Amino acid sequence: MLAAAVCGLGLLALPGREVLAAPGSTYFEKIAVVEEQTGTVPVYSETDENSETVGPLSFGEIWELREEVKVTNAEGVSLWYYVVLDEEEGYVPAESVLTGSEAEAYLLEEELLYAAALDEEPAAVYLEADDSGVIVYQLQADDTCLVTAVEGDYAVIEAYNDFSGYVRLDALSLSMQDPVVRTREDLVATALQYVGNPYVWGGTSLTNGIDCSGFTMRIYEMFGISLPHSSKAQSKMGRKVSASELEPGDLIFYGSGGAVDHVAIYIGDGRIVHAASKKSGIRISKWNYEEPVTIRRLLE
Repeated sequence: MLAAAVCGLGLLALPGREVLAAPGSTYFEKIAVVEEQTGTVPVYSETDENSETVGPLSFGEIWELREEVKVTNAEGVSLWYYVVLDEEEGYVPAESVLTGSEAEAYLLEEELLYAAALDEEPAAVYLEADDSGVIVYQLQADDTCLVTAVEGDYAVIEAYNDFSGYVRLDALSLSMQDPVVRTREDLVATALQYVGNPYVWGGTSLTNGIDCSGFTMRIYEMFGISLPHSSKAQSKMGRKVSASELEPGDLIFYGSGGAVDHVAIYIGDGRIVHAASKKSGIRISKWNYEEPVTIRRLLE
């Protein structure tokens, strides 16, 4: 009986909080994310669901996992992660987020992990996982590539022109959403703010009067892209795409006899926004109200 009692005492969990070993060395062991269907999970100020919440960990965000913390109390043993994103930090229950191999499988299988250069200097993309090898591409900070795998210190990326290569993880800014998608949405939302404002031939003021190429010039200018004040000149920029490839933010050019004399921004759902005429000002129209001469893409 005495021996049994001693064994029983050995099984009792003593209340406490133990910081376990820091996350491993691979990229996915250092992050915490949630699945889309989960939406968000609360981030707590302490390892206690009754403590103050400091913010949500939302789908689309990649938080840095700093520590694993084991908490033992009257309710049992639980595992928490100490996570950080920008200036926010706190704790989440381990079962509410994905990390390690689960995060890797989810992000890569669902094609949710995108890469851009971390700094203003371009990131070299190599033919093989060897930074002394052949460079096949220079990834820019405003460029975006899908990450298809992570191998040690390297991410395998796939760009829009179908090449693939290796780039060092420490040279990358990684996110769960293509920044170009956000830029397209933001650009369209910005352009729509000026619907109803006046058209003035040769004008460049979004509020007091502007013409078609002035409108596209000013909107794109807000997103770091310089365009000439000429629809004809703008129609030579970017790359040509077909009507079946149209995406929000693309520029559609119109005219007669193949000569360009008007430009509009495609906003999705078969519609454009443009500085149409002195009579109607900046308005929304059907994209095929007139046969386009060409369609150009400046946002990749």
